[in-house]
Amino acid sequence: MPSAVPTRCAANCCCAWWTPPRCALPSPGGHDAGSPHEAAARIGLMRKLFELPVVLSEDLTAAGRLYLTGQRHRVLTWCVEMTGWQVEQRLEGMALIAADEADTDLPFPRLRAADFAALMVLDHLVRTHGAGAVVTADDLGSAADEVRERHTRAMTDDLRVGDAVESEARDLLGALDLLRPNGKPGEWRLTAAAARYRDPRVVAVNARLDEGEKGDPIGT
Repeated sequence: MPSAVPTRCAANCCCAWWTPPRCALPSPGGHDAGSPHEAAARIGLMRKLFELPVVLSEDLTAAGRLYLTGQRHRVLTWCVEMTGWQVEQRLEGMALIAADEADTDLPFPRLRAADFAALMVLDHLVRTHGAGAVVTADDLGSAADEVRERHTRAMTDDLRVGDAVESEARDLLGALDLLRPNGKPGEWRLTAAAARYRDPRVVAVNARLDEGEKGDPIGT
């Protein structure tokens, strides 16, 4: 069976970590009680939850971690009340999961070749190195080569040129904070959220990818 674009991830949902649209953060339920330090920690935490793909514990200030530890239930309740979305919690952090693609400015993976390639590159990196590991430009290039060779028919014309798969994956995974610069040129760290995308479920589709682009239709 030829390669195809995934419409579900390993958790059988349309997408994983979502980035909600940028917006002003209202005061949750009018709860303004507490010291100025507590209010600052609450507002900082809530803003991160609304504006970032995922909030990792390591990225919170000491005050933010302390506030989340003591007020986790209230924070989760506020998030659900204000958005209607679900909150996914893991040991490493938490994220708001949007109910629909229209609710986010960066859904992933979309039904397009570039997203499929980036997802497969991420899967290769996580299976080979593990979430939290540091990967190099060579590792990224090897993963891109493997994806391009294994899923030839899923590649549109623009992804067959040079290092297009590597470049698309690096930019998209970086925007999603799944691949984070490690402080040295040519090195990145796979964040904890990357583990959620390991072993995605790939299904065949009888449709052309990236409507309007030239490329092979993908089917069974």
